[in-house]
Amino acid sequence: MEIEKLITAYYRAHNVRYPHEIQLDLFAERLGITVLRLPRPALCGSKRIVIDCRQPPEMQREQLAHELGHRILHSGRQPDMDPLFRGLQEEQTRLFAMYALVPTFMLAPLVSDTPQYYEHQCAYLASIFCVAYKFMRQRLNLFESTHLVRCR
Repeated sequence: MEIEKLITAYYRAHNVRYPHEIQLDLFAERLGITVLRLPRPALCGSKRIVIDCRQPPEMQREQLAHELGHRILHSGRQPDMDPLFRGLQEEQTRLFAMYALVPTFMLAPLVSDTPQYYEHQCAYLASIFCVAYKFMRQRLNLFESTHLVRCR
């Protein structure tokens, strides 16, 4: 199943309709995954995910979404994989994080195609979805590329 459709189906099944309702800790809990916030680099195991509590809240959300992507989409140990395959997995988890934190069905109604407001729009959307500005820029670029909309 396509990553975006998988996440959209999950959110619709659990009545998640607005950005403030996106609770990745609950998502993980429903999958039987424990989320720990510790002062160490992020790590994903079979039944737990460690998030670096020294990072800002937006970065912790991005780390959790990324590690959840690994847990949901992949199996095996990355260090043992061919670098090209590992790169593919990283791209898949990057997309998972983007769709999980800023789902298209929530983003689309909020996007303006007025280029002069791009920077303000990006900052505003980052605050609504509780993600870093840089993450939102990347998400808007993905949205533009897949929906034939120019945001800037």
